[in-house]
Amino acid sequence: MSDECDFPSPSPEELGHAAGGSVSGEDTPKKRWTVGELSEAPPDLRAHMQRTRRETVARDFSGPDPIKLDFQDFTFRAIGNRLYWRDTHSTYVDFLLDLIKFAFGPKWHKQQVETEESQRHLVMRWGMSWYRHCMKVEAEQNTGEKTIFRAEPTGDAQALLTLADDLYRLQLARTLTSELMRRLRSPENFQGAHYEIQVASIFLRSGFEIEWVSEKEKKHCEFYAVHLHSRQRVAVEAKSRKRPGVLGQTGAFRLDHPWGLEKLYDDARQQNPGTCPFCIFVDVNWPVQPHLPKWQKPWMGEVYRLARKYSPTPDNPETVTLSAFTNYSWHYQGDGLALPHETLISWPLHPTHLITDAATRDALANSIFTYGVKIEESPAPMIDENVLNQLAAL
Repeated sequence: MSDECDFPSPSPEELGHAAGGSVSGEDTPKKRWTVGELSEAPPDLRAHMQRTRRETVARDFSGPDPIKLDFQDFTFRAIGNRLYWRDTHSTYVDFLLDLIKFAFGPKWHKQQVETEESQRHLVMRWGMSWYRHCMKVEAEQNTGEKTIFRAEPTGDAQALLTLADDLYRLQLARTLTSELMRRLRSPENFQGAHYEIQVASIFLRSGFEIEWVSEKEKKHCEFYAVHLHSRQRVAVEAKSRKRPGVLGQTGAFRLDHPWGLEKLYDDARQQNPGTCPFCIFVDVNWPVQPHLPKWQKPWMGEVYRLARKYSPTPDNPETVTLSAFTNYSWHYQGDGLALPHETLISWPLHPTHLITDAATRDALANSIFTYGVKIEESPAPMIDENVLNQLAAL
């Protein structure tokens, strides 16, 4: 069943003016659109429309699309107004290793090469560790020239590649600032900037856009994030626990070092703007303990105490919408094989501000839990296939 919709036709004089001449006569055709139900369209057309709608929804839950082209013997990638290319024998990991050099800059890289290895920046040491591991694997597999081979990532490699992938995501979204890079290059400021980038990347992967907050404001969160699908705006604060001898900090790491999570969390709560949902991310920064049950890691005891400390009720709602305690601690594993991370998140029962869209909440949670699990150039949408199909069918 279809309807024909009549739209006012321009007068002969208006047509003549638009064409730069004149039109006369009474036979100006009337413009008509035919409107029908998509369910009654031919099967091929209906399938094409459905695929297009599904792809559109999927992009709202998977972050910015990479711009890549394989042409003749080269792979081209575009980021902003810059074009990168290399022969097609290279992989996405090869690209990330080169990209991190571009991001830190040739001057920084030259300075690092000329510095004794033990005194080099942590990122440079991660790169050298991964290079030695690859050379060992390549020799064991006896691969030929320009042969792509597989190597399980070490802790250093996982730390390096997740950072490089994060920088790529932020560059695609045009949210990697010069101030963030300045802090990354500085050993003293690296840890804080590194975690802020991790958290921003988590939001990008789940379909948010990032708005960094100027530090000129006295009370502020790290950034605001607006979701592409629901258009809901949330405020985000990120804190990383500093420990001696870890992530550029001076001293030697101690197993009796206090957890220190409660103070970080309480400090983060003070940055709540109070106008929208507020998410707190705390980096535990502790060696993983895979031999212990999933919810019985020692540091989680302090998180459970925090939960009892802040017990909301309908009359006394919780001002924090999401609390995420992450332990993406591959840097502790060095040249040993990378181990799964440990993460705990909490959505309170009575928040002051709620992330109202269930698909947005699920995508964010999935992005937190799957961070670093698989490093791929075009990640899958962070929502369930059934949910994606339902949203695409609306």
